[in-house]
Amino acid sequence: HTAYVNRGVHTDVYSYVPSGEIITASGPDNPSSMKMSYVIGKTDGKEAVFASLISSGYGRSYVTDAVFSVENGKVRAEAVIADGRKVIFTE
Repeated sequence: HTAYVNRGVHTDVYSYVPSGEIITASGPDNPSSMKMSYVIGKTDGKEAVFASLISSGYGRSYVTDAVFSVENGKVRAEAVIADGRKVIFTE
């Protein structure tokens, strides 16, 4: 989970890379005199699964947690919303 705040907007990025790693960094934007944040998924091998759930909102993000899994070859994300409800997303 990576969180950013920019001009009052809170953004949460929940990433899933089951057989690799997640790298967060800051680097050049466009124009290159500005900086932006990066979230990079990295893995080795012939096949890979990458998934992200992104939530943004003024003052707060609406998703407070996310859990990923792969079921029957499809990615499943279960998000917990700020009011406690759960929402399920599938590929």
